[in-house]
Amino acid sequence: VSVNGACGMAVDTIEVSTSNLVYTDFLMYDTLTFCEGDSAMLYSSMMADSYLWGTSETTPSIYVNSSGTYTLDVTDNCGAGSENVVVNAVPAPVAGFTSVYTYTTAEFTNSAAGPFNTYSWDFGDGSPISTEENPIHIFPTTGPYTVTLSVTNDCGTDTYTSTASMVGLEGLSIDAEVIVYP
Repeated sequence: VSVNGACGMAVDTIEVSTSNLVYTDFLMYDTLTFCEGDSAMLYSSMMADSYLWGTSETTPSIYVNSSGTYTLDVTDNCGAGSENVVVNAVPAPVAGFTSVYTYTTAEFTNSAAGPFNTYSWDFGDGSPISTEENPIHIFPTTGPYTVTLSVTNDCGTDTYTSTASMVGLEGLSIDAEVIVYP
């Protein structure tokens, strides 16, 4: 730059160079957790000359339907950036249980698969519902009872039913001496 004036002349030099920008905070999503069978939308919040997803797609947005880490690379004339996000597809619950019986007492062990928010046990004997994960229940009398476990999470509810056969001493077949202690 040269400046001429009444009192003289001045000269100065400035060097201008371009530098690439590194873009951040451009990878957006509508949700990071969704139920299996559904999907999540991932998208870029910035306009770019090119988009490259780890899935090989080249669009500004994609829908994903499985758990994993997804990467987006963006590029334009001023710079580039790369970001990733982890999404989680949550399975619906699958109810199940095992049980051990001693006279009229039953010990139930939850064997359900999947993440759960609630448990609901109906012992089939008119007693209140239990919300314990692994309850112990005393039935009022011997006999068969229909026991039902319902497990629920944000993706649904599943139910498993089994018969609990409570056997009293009169129902035991024993060929040996029986000794009963208090």
